[in-house]
Amino acid sequence: VRNEFGVSGGGPVWLPKIYNGKNKTFFFVAFEAFRSITSPTISTSMPTLPMREGDFSGLIDGQGRTTTLYDPWTTNAQWSRQPFPNNRIPVSRRSPLAAYIYQITPAPTLPAVNPMVADNWFAPGLNNRIEHTVTSRFDHRLSDRDQLFFRYSHGIREGTLQQGAGPITLDNLANGNMQNFTDDSGVVSWTHTFSPTFFGETLFNAASEDNILFPIGQSVNVADKLGLPNPFHENAFPQLTNVGFNMTYRPGINARNYIIRVYNADENFTKISGRHEIQFGGRFRYETLNSLPDQQQVMGAHAFGSLATALYDPTSGNTLAALPRTGHDAANLFLGVAGTYSAQFVRKWYRNTNREYALYFQDNFRLFAVWCG
Repeated sequence: VRNEFGVSGGGPVWLPKIYNGKNKTFFFVAFEAFRSITSPTISTSMPTLPMREGDFSGLIDGQGRTTTLYDPWTTNAQWSRQPFPNNRIPVSRRSPLAAYIYQITPAPTLPAVNPMVADNWFAPGLNNRIEHTVTSRFDHRLSDRDQLFFRYSHGIREGTLQQGAGPITLDNLANGNMQNFTDDSGVVSWTHTFSPTFFGETLFNAASEDNILFPIGQSVNVADKLGLPNPFHENAFPQLTNVGFNMTYRPGINARNYIIRVYNADENFTKISGRHEIQFGGRFRYETLNSLPDQQQVMGAHAFGSLATALYDPTSGNTLAALPRTGHDAANLFLGVAGTYSAQFVRKWYRNTNREYALYFQDNFRLFAVWCG
C-alpha cells in the first residue's frame, strides 16, 4: 500500500483586530507525506517441535537417507563415538542457551514439511517506510529599504520495524532493525537597499542530518542474559549462526549513526556603476560530522558448525573431516557446543569539524553595440 499526499497554502498574515499584514507580511506552509506499507512473504527452515525436545529422528533427506547423531562426550582415543539411540538426545542434555532459543523461536507454520527438504516456516514480512516533510516560510517588509524572510523545513523518516529473511524472535530482540532519519534546514535573510544602485544581503543558513540505524534489541544486554561471553559489555542480540537449517539469530543490523551539521554565514553586496555590475562579499562555513561506525560483532558472534555430533572420517587425513550424513548443527546447538566464537572491538564516536573562510569579487561588464544597415 503506497500513498503520497500533501497540502500547501500561503498569503498575507492577518490576525483580526490585531495585525493586518497586507502588502507587508506573508506566510507559506506546506506538508507532504510518503507512506509505503509492504508485507513481502518470507520463509526459512527451522527445527521442528520434536527436535527442540531432542527428537532428531526426522533428520532424513529427500532421498530417504538418515543423518546420524553421535554423543561428543563418548569420544575415545581412536576418535570413535557412540550414536544417540534412535537419534534422540535426552532433554536433560539440552543446554540453557538452546532452551531459551527455542522459547523465542516461532513454531513452524508447516509442521508436516521436512526442514531437511524445504522451508517449513512462511509469514508476511515487514518492510515499511513512513516519511513526512513540513516547510514554513515568512516574508516581512520592514521598510522600503529592508526586507526579511525566514524559512524552515523539517523532514523525518519514522522509526519503523523491519526484518530480514527470517522471523523476528518472540522476545523482539533479534532479526529486526529500526531506522530513524531526520533532516532539518533553515535560512534567515535580510536584504537592505542602500541606494538605487547599491544593495546588500545578510544570509544565515543551517542544515542538519541525523541518520541512525539500530537493532531492535539495542536497549538490552542480551549476551549477559544468555550467559554468553560479552567482553565489551555491549547491548543487542549476539550473532548466532550455524544453528541448524536456515534459521539464524542476528542483531538485525549493525548499529551506526551519522550526524551532520552545516552552518553558513554570508554577506553579499551588489553595486551598479554604469555598465559595471560589481559583486563582492564573503562567507564563513562551519561543519561537524559525528559518526558512529558499524558496531559489527561487538556483542560477539557464535557459530555452531562444530561437528560435535558428527563422526570422524579416518580417511580424511589432516583435514579432520566428518563422515557424510553424520552430525548436525541443530544438535550441536541443542548440546550447547559451539565451533567458533569471536568478538570485535570497534571504536565508538568519531567527531570531526571543519571551518572555511571565503571572499569573492566579480565584475560583470556589459558591452553595447549599434549595428547600422
